[in-house]
Amino acid sequence: MDHSLPISILSFITALIPMMILLVLLVFKQMPAAKAGALSLVSAVVTSVFIFKLPVNGLWVSLGKGLWDSVEILLVVWTALLFYHVSKKAGAFKAIKEGIVNFSENRLFLILFFGWVFSSFLQGVSGFGAPIAIAAPFLISIGVKPAYSVIITLIATGWSNMFAAFGIGWDITTELVNLDNEMMAVLLLNLMLWAANIVGTLFVTYLYGKFKAIKHALPAILLISTIQGGGQLLMGLFNPNLSVVLPGIIAVGAAILLTKTKRYKEDDGLSSDSPIMENADDDLLEETDDSLALTLNDAFMPYYFLTVTSIIALGIPPITDWLGQFTVGNFSFAEITTGYQFVTPEETPYAPISIFTSAAFYLLISTIFAYFYYQHKGAYRSVKVQRIFKNLYSDAISPSLAVTTFLILSQVLTHSGSNTVLGLGIAEVSTPLIYSAIAPWIGIFGAFMTSSATSGNMLFVPIHESIVSILPDLSLNHMVASQSAGVSIGNAIGPSNVILGSTTAEAENETGKIYKVSLYYVLITGILLSVFSVMVQLLV
Repeated sequence: MDHSLPISILSFITALIPMMILLVLLVFKQMPAAKAGALSLVSAVVTSVFIFKLPVNGLWVSLGKGLWDSVEILLVVWTALLFYHVSKKAGAFKAIKEGIVNFSENRLFLILFFGWVFSSFLQGVSGFGAPIAIAAPFLISIGVKPAYSVIITLIATGWSNMFAAFGIGWDITTELVNLDNEMMAVLLLNLMLWAANIVGTLFVTYLYGKFKAIKHALPAILLISTIQGGGQLLMGLFNPNLSVVLPGIIAVGAAILLTKTKRYKEDDGLSSDSPIMENADDDLLEETDDSLALTLNDAFMPYYFLTVTSIIALGIPPITDWLGQFTVGNFSFAEITTGYQFVTPEETPYAPISIFTSAAFYLLISTIFAYFYYQHKGAYRSVKVQRIFKNLYSDAISPSLAVTTFLILSQVLTHSGSNTVLGLGIAEVSTPLIYSAIAPWIGIFGAFMTSSATSGNMLFVPIHESIVSILPDLSLNHMVASQSAGVSIGNAIGPSNVILGSTTAEAENETGKIYKVSLYYVLITGILLSVFSVMVQLLV
């Protein structure tokens, strides 16, 4: 890595400034995400141009890449919101609420089912934040407060982010660096993610009813976590791409069987005192008088459709490979060299979008299916289609601006060399043990910047290769595993994930609260991952 970037305390602090501004404005000042992102972007432009000597054409390239990066995510945001509004106007969530009592009267178990088991399965199928947008309204329908419906799905799906969407994040990660023992990296990563799975679920359960709730749910938690985390561990050694999906299917089946038991079918007796529960507001959930036109199975039909089509198209390699050849956006971006000779190579083409393997495509066709299916069932007699699109537009504008701003910010910091200064600055003052402890936090930081396990690894995984050459006692397999575990749980505070979830939960004014509670989980789990990483370093 030939450059003359300044690696000093002053440059390190300067590189941190834009992200610290973003964190303070979002979490402590509870500023709207789009405004906080814009102010952070301004500070990033100033430090990048005047401190890290990013040329003007570097700003233009950063702008172009950031805008293009936002396209695929915004397609998911808009289609997920459209799916939500089509379901909402049909009365699907109220039908779920009406029918769910026959499924179980145990509110804690239902929270774990929708917020953890079902959404984790959807994460394995689609990823890109879509499960958060889908699961949050389900939780509201059973009485969870809107902000907590987002918090639960963010935390409970953290463990499954790295291998979401049939493992695309891990596939890209292994293309970024040369691992001499990929199986060892997968093994270490999945052990850490299993721990994150248990911690996240216990955290959510504690939010519901503290230790009484944990005692009540512990048998189910241990069983399902063993299926999910243990299943991912075993499947990862044979086929990482299916390591969330297949255990996810088994976990859903196991959870349904648990509702046949008295312990998880009857009322848990804790919901009335739970700080995260309230009486569901039917006016918030439904805007139609035809909600009872749907049965519980009818309401779920589009979700069955989404699951089946995604598994067929994305889970069968020959079909996936054939669909993957249809791409758009074969753009080229020139090489950028800063005043410190930090080079970002030319990229031709830059991140083309595969139309028929994108989560947005399957959300769109599922939305079309949902509309006609619900219409066939008589659920839209008093609803005009124009109202659906009007509500979609009003809901999507703010998150779209925020997501775009965040991704441009990420590109500016990458092209200026700020991120490299952070990584090399840490390595400069670290021993192998210290760096092992820090590696998961680099992943968390990357997820906070990009709201994506894939993009977070793209930012920082290549840096580990250089750091391992500086600190030869470190293992690249170990560092990539630790980074990947951190980037997976860090999605719980990824801005676009928070924005998407809070939009479908109609909790936009509570994003500060969502960040604070999710940050507690990330801090606790991050410390656990650091301890695990240090133990591995001591043993190798």
